[in-house]
Amino acid sequence: TGANADKIREIYLQLVNTPEGVRYKPGLQTHIQYLASMTTGVDQKIGRDAIERYQVLKKELDALTLETDRLLQQSPRRHVSRPARDAWLRSYSFACACHASPYSRIHPGA
Repeated sequence: TGANADKIREIYLQLVNTPEGVRYKPGLQTHIQYLASMTTGVDQKIGRDAIERYQVLKKELDALTLETDRLLQQSPRRHVSRPARDAWLRSYSFACACHASPYSRIHPGA
């Protein structure tokens, strides 16, 4: 439905960078990429702050994924608009990338 498509679009906007004046407001994707870049390729143990931040970001991503799944189950496929479907596909791909992060290899089941 149109309402579900709008909600999915809102979820998508939480994931990606969005314009905010002359700058961009970083989305969840940017925060996760920054954390990944900070923790990959280092030759020392990952710090507690990075682990805590990972847990916060993972919780946010999981909540967005659950909400997206719920909204898509409510809508017959033929009624999901192309932008909403594309937003869902991007968030799903992003979720897969996060679960394949180096942190996941260090901490199985995280």
